[in-house]
Amino acid sequence: MKKLLNFSLLIFVLVLSACNNEAESSEEQKAQETEDNKTSEESKNDSAANMFNSSEIEEGYWINENGVKSEKEKMVISAPMKYNPESKYIANKTLYVSYYSGEKFIKTILHDEKTPIELELVEEADNIRVSFDEKKLEDFKLTVK
Repeated sequence: MKKLLNFSLLIFVLVLSACNNEAESSEEQKAQETEDNKTSEESKNDSAANMFNSSEIEEGYWINENGVKSEKEKMVISAPMKYNPESKYIANKTLYVSYYSGEKFIKTILHDEKTPIELELVEEADNIRVSFDEKKLEDFKLTVK
């Protein structure tokens, strides 16, 4: 009788242990899937929203406060990018932003606040060009939210 009780207790412990391991495994799997989904969504958002194309730049220049393209070693200027004043633009590095309506220069603003930086809204602008130090080129991002 004692052997039967010990054997039953052993079976009970084994079954309980197996159920517990299965529950932990399921929770770990759900946590991993959630993390994978977050990473995937962040990657999509980063790559889809980056307006800046590092292959379309002019090196050795910047656009000054008067809208004049001036020589300046170690600076780069982007190609013109479409701008919608109803959207929010975020830069991950400090930069100069030159605002235009067509080809007409409106103004250049230095955005040197703590990053990420939300660009100033300029109602009459329909395109922008950005200027910044070439050291920032490798990981510079300008995103639309």
